[in-house]
Amino acid sequence: MEAARSLPPDTLAAAGWASIQNRQHDEPKFVQSADLLAFLSHIGYLVKETSDLLRRVEDEDDVDIVFAHFNQVVDIVDRFPMMANNNIAWSLQGLDNGGMMSLRVAGSLLNRYAAEPSIPEDEVQSLLEQVRDLIREVHQADDLDDKTKKYILDLLLKIERSLAEYKFLGIGAVESALNETTGALRRNTPLLSRLGDSKVMHGFVTLVYAVDLALNMGANAKELGSAPEAKPSPVVIEIVQDCGITNLLPPALESAPASKPADEDQEGKGEE
Repeated sequence: MEAARSLPPDTLAAAGWASIQNRQHDEPKFVQSADLLAFLSHIGYLVKETSDLLRRVEDEDDVDIVFAHFNQVVDIVDRFPMMANNNIAWSLQGLDNGGMMSLRVAGSLLNRYAAEPSIPEDEVQSLLEQVRDLIREVHQADDLDDKTKKYILDLLLKIERSLAEYKFLGIGAVESALNETTGALRRNTPLLSRLGDSKVMHGFVTLVYAVDLALNMGANAKELGSAPEAKPSPVVIEIVQDCGITNLLPPALESAPASKPADEDQEGKGEE
């Protein structure tokens, strides 16, 4: 909301919100793009989630301060579907210093009572560099058929987007992209086999392992209030073991047998 208020008042609303999302565009029709609509939808989700969380906070005085002006933010979200060719001043009408103060107080309260797991900014940037390098490698790979290459690139691009938009979409988008990737690898035995024959396999599995560790470290830090040693998820351990890259794992897990997916005997199923 602060970024939106800093824009020139006559900025086209769609262009303004898109620029906040770090998307470049020239045409008003960009408001119809899936990326911008998903971004605006997520803002709506955050507003609702903030409201629901605040209702469970015991500090009634501060919560009352928030709800005295929070409807200003709700009204902005409710106008998103109607922005069309309106400007950013129209989109933000009704949002005053009281509304901004309600957001700041809400942020302070939720940091104390319901802090979201987080990935350090330098780790996000490191993972972004890693996935972008891997995307280039997959494009150049001559040991993958076109169908497999496209499928792997689709998975990598979803991880790349979730990391690039982490500042706005939070940890949930990264979790969703990783879950889709690990699910594809566990369900689709032929895919894992074809990937195993490629020189990009090591980099792909290493990326999956690194993103998983970053997510688990964030979740553990939320629970324990510190940054403990991260441990890989069971499904990622299985993938690493199945691909024979056990040097990624802690010593205690290197020789442990990998469990097999329930549908492994249905090799032809789950094909992309």
